[in-house]
Amino acid sequence: MLSRLRGWRRWWRRLRPLGDAPAGREVWLATRRLVVALIGATIVGLGLVMVVAPGPALIVVPLGLFVLGFEFVWALRLQRRLVATAAGAADAARRWRLPRISGTPDAEIPRNGRPPDRPPLRSVPTMRYATGRLLVAGRRVSPVKVLFLGYLSYVLLGWGLLCIPAAQAPGPDGGGVGVLDNLFIATSAMSTTGLVTVNTPLAYSFWGELVVLLLIQAGGIGYMTFGSFIVLAARTGMSKWREGMARSAFTLPEGFQAGAFVRNVVIFTLLVEAVGAALLFWAFSAAGVGERAIAGGIGASGVGVAHVAWQSIFHSVSAFCTAGFSLFPDSLEAYPTNPWINGIISALALFGAIGFIVMSDVFWRATGRRPHLTFTTRIILVFTGWIVVGGAVLLFIADPAIAALPGEERVLVAWFQSMTAATTVGFNTYPIGRLGQATVLLMVLLMVIGASPSGTGGGLKSTSLSAIIATLKSTIRGRHTVTFFGARIPLDRLHTAFAALAMYASVLLIGGYLLLLTETRPLAAGALGGTPWAFEDLLFEAASALGTVGLSRGVTGDLTDLGKLVVIALMFIGRLSPLTFGLALFGPGAGDHPAPDAPEAAVADVAV
Repeated sequence: MLSRLRGWRRWWRRLRPLGDAPAGREVWLATRRLVVALIGATIVGLGLVMVVAPGPALIVVPLGLFVLGFEFVWALRLQRRLVATAAGAADAARRWRLPRISGTPDAEIPRNGRPPDRPPLRSVPTMRYATGRLLVAGRRVSPVKVLFLGYLSYVLLGWGLLCIPAAQAPGPDGGGVGVLDNLFIATSAMSTTGLVTVNTPLAYSFWGELVVLLLIQAGGIGYMTFGSFIVLAARTGMSKWREGMARSAFTLPEGFQAGAFVRNVVIFTLLVEAVGAALLFWAFSAAGVGERAIAGGIGASGVGVAHVAWQSIFHSVSAFCTAGFSLFPDSLEAYPTNPWINGIISALALFGAIGFIVMSDVFWRATGRRPHLTFTTRIILVFTGWIVVGGAVLLFIADPAIAALPGEERVLVAWFQSMTAATTVGFNTYPIGRLGQATVLLMVLLMVIGASPSGTGGGLKSTSLSAIIATLKSTIRGRHTVTFFGARIPLDRLHTAFAALAMYASVLLIGGYLLLLTETRPLAAGALGGTPWAFEDLLFEAASALGTVGLSRGVTGDLTDLGKLVVIALMFIGRLSPLTFGLALFGPGAGDHPAPDAPEAAVADVAV
């Protein structure tokens, strides 16, 4: 594998621009270094997260430095030094002839704190023994609790990086971002929500924006996914523990192999984001993004091109991960009639929202590995189409503000606002605060329904809604079995769907109630007190945070400190899903067994 990577580096060095013009060569070299820096920094960042969270950090960090070494000599030197240090430590451990504590059954590990057959005062065996004990204890933690701790570690690491002065922009708009606002942005990015309390492009430097992008990528692609991909590349398969983690993170149905699925997730994500960035570069260039950047004082043409390239990469990742973070101060409100920007962002968001299950299933069907699409894929495709198109039609017909727009703009605005709520991507091409109350309620419903399982979006999920609708249909028709699309839905899936609905509704109501208690609308300068926000504004804010959508009616920037903490909690719970959050806090561990059913218990009827 190492020789193959070296071959890729030699091939990369031989790449040349299509022309011989000096200006073209400079742009090519700058773009090439930017691409390498982005990919390498992403890998290194994920590896550093894996130092504090479960994952192969000792493999991922050197790999990221190796990628950076394609363009930066210092990274290659650091990577070689790190590998040499690790090899020396491994050789020292072999000379001690240490037992493999991490693979030893727990019953065989001594209780006196000593490794087997070794003296107690030698530090290396003691460290190895302690590491083994930690690994054994880690295997006892349930997958949902590991997901909880993993995402929490992402948030804390991103929070710390955003608090570094180098991550904040100089000048009056940057450098003064508060600690709580940094926590808010880190949580919003990791949860792929997009709600912001500060203006991201003005408050943060390039390095701060890079931290936000890494958090978006890590949150969108899923916890442990990239680490599992590295393990698959270095070995022949995944351990049972890591496979269980993958199934918990993606809620895989039967018939999907976790190893092949994780491999497809990483490849598909990088491919779609690269194609999306290239298309957005063309669309942004045609829309004059670079010229506006130069007019705003960013710099000469080379800097303008680099600015457009960075905007394209950032918005491609943000759209595919349904994050809604934008480097434009007003999201995409400057491009309501641009069909190319609207279309590319919509395609990226839909690819991310329908989920990796659908993409893997369609690929395997197209290559002949499967005779037909799975039941889950058919439900996702049908429901996503009906929800997005139906919402767009209702917005086009019913909202007075949208109805007043010219014909082409009216169609694009109605489509995009429906798409952004249903996929939970969070971009907007029209001010959400101008929408009527009926439209606000419709968009809340779209945000609650949300995207699909194993995708990058949030919400209740389309498959849970299909199970609930199928149950209602069977109950109304007096049937004892629940069927949908001619297939019988298992009882445990119905239990999960209704439990997810109950948990989601409970968290949404509690979050909305807390925001109603804490938030008041600020008055003009010099006035005392404040007036409460409208009920629909705060309900919309709570639904947007829990659904990890990122749309707002102007509430986010004026939140009190208590309100920010409420929204932070809603965004974090929404990324895990309320049901997973409940299981992580109150569910059994990996080694525990649920309480057995009591078949001898008497059946008691209840009025419902």
